[in-house]
Amino acid sequence: PDPDGRKKEQRIEDVEAAFGACMKELFDDEKGCRILSIGLTGQMHGIVGLGDEGRVLTPLVTWQDERGSAPTGDGRTLLEEMQVKAGPRPIASGYGIVTLYDWMKGGALQGIRQVCSVADYFGMRLIGERLAVMDFTMAESLGAFDVVKSIWDEKYISFLEIPLEVFPSVVSPTAYIGEIKRSSSYFPSRVQLDGAPVSAALGDNQASFIGSVKDHFSTLLVNMGTGSQVSYALRSLKEVGFVRGAVDGYDVCIRPFVRGGFLVAGNALSGGATYVLLRDFFTEVGELLFDREAPPDLWERMNRLADERESAGGLRIDPHFTGKRSDPDMRGSISGISSTNFTPSCLIFAILEGMVRVLREMVGETVLERMRYLVGSGNGMRKNRILRTLASRIFEKPLSVPRHEEEAAFGAALNGGVAAGIYRNFEEAGSIIHY
Repeated sequence: PDPDGRKKEQRIEDVEAAFGACMKELFDDEKGCRILSIGLTGQMHGIVGLGDEGRVLTPLVTWQDERGSAPTGDGRTLLEEMQVKAGPRPIASGYGIVTLYDWMKGGALQGIRQVCSVADYFGMRLIGERLAVMDFTMAESLGAFDVVKSIWDEKYISFLEIPLEVFPSVVSPTAYIGEIKRSSSYFPSRVQLDGAPVSAALGDNQASFIGSVKDHFSTLLVNMGTGSQVSYALRSLKEVGFVRGAVDGYDVCIRPFVRGGFLVAGNALSGGATYVLLRDFFTEVGELLFDREAPPDLWERMNRLADERESAGGLRIDPHFTGKRSDPDMRGSISGISSTNFTPSCLIFAILEGMVRVLREMVGETVLERMRYLVGSGNGMRKNRILRTLASRIFEKPLSVPRHEEEAAFGAALNGGVAAGIYRNFEEAGSIIHY
């Protein structure tokens, strides 16, 4: 039951069908294609529950799940109850540990032998195993991982009364987890598998960084997808001192990265989904006031209106329409309205400007001075010229965008190449990235 519509779930069977269709499309025109290595990535935070023999027992609960904000019997939310029980921790709805706690309370953990991310599930299936493994980047995203020690936080998990054995074994990024089985049903028969090595799945944040950035330790990456992120890499935790003020553990957190490094990631909920809200507003105005359906090129018209402007004329939009991870109840605002800027073009420009400004506010001045390059990724950045212009203006650096699309998938492939020894290191792998 989900009367409040808080649960955000997907059927694994549907995801598997989509994966198989993608493989068929990818190799449809290839003759005798040989796979040298398999790199994996996928959405972070979400989990699926597995039973004996790796059998799927639950839907995939995604990162957009909101059950953590649901009230419990004593008036607290689920997240507040977890905090009382196990102490404060920078987690949010959609994190796997919140879903696990909800399952535990409702008795839904019965029969579940293990949980994993959707990408780890596919890794398990590809190599024919019955238990999944997670690399550090995925494990951290569940919300119960000790980043410093690179192990599950047993004390925290025990306070929540969740059995430790449901958490997978963890491995370092770029770890080899097995070879693809010739019996895999995901690939057309003409594809030459030849026992290709499979590497552990990377978190999509880390994979996108690897697939977009050539110089890992001197580049800021601004990603604009459904949500949005700004990320930069550290060689070790000894470097945390110069960014400590910018890291709160909720909206800006430190995540494991390849080569023993760490990724500082600022995460906003005000990405492309925010721009969709504005499009939906324009659509509803047309339907309710003018009895007109939205034209098929509404996106293009919106972008064109914004592109014709140099500023929002003083209009300022705070795009936190669905809150922040640190404050789910926070809401956005519009200020600076005047008789000259209360127009569609200014609204569009101001909301795009606000989406970028939110990310800039997550990066301290010291970090900005230390980073030499600015790279943009994600469909939102690639397809919207004004977003690219605003990012360059607000971050005060020239912006480069990779020539290739699907940066996270590209990064997963590079990670797989390093794991398989096709590339000697990430510097060599990154040399194939062009802007």
